[in-house]
Amino acid sequence: MPIKKRFQIHCSTCFSSFACILFTPQLTRKDGKEYFYLLELQHVHGEMKTFDSLSQLLDRFYFGKAERDRVKQQAADLERFVVNEKKKK
Repeated sequence: MPIKKRFQIHCSTCFSSFACILFTPQLTRKDGKEYFYLLELQHVHGEMKTFDSLSQLLDRFYFGKAERDRVKQQAADLERFVVNEKKKK
């Protein structure tokens, strides 16, 4: 194997090892709010959940957000429907 290729593999392996140590995808809940970050947040104390990858963290965060937004929109639609029905009578 050429030395350039071995060097590229070595650099890739080193970065992956470093990233595993440094990066800790984490979701923190505090006072009804959710915070996410790639590094452990030392200044935000609350319920913490760690994920294996940033992708898993983002999937979890945005799935929950989409679900909350959907419920909020449905509640607003229902309220608007009730108000309109009351006006008809």
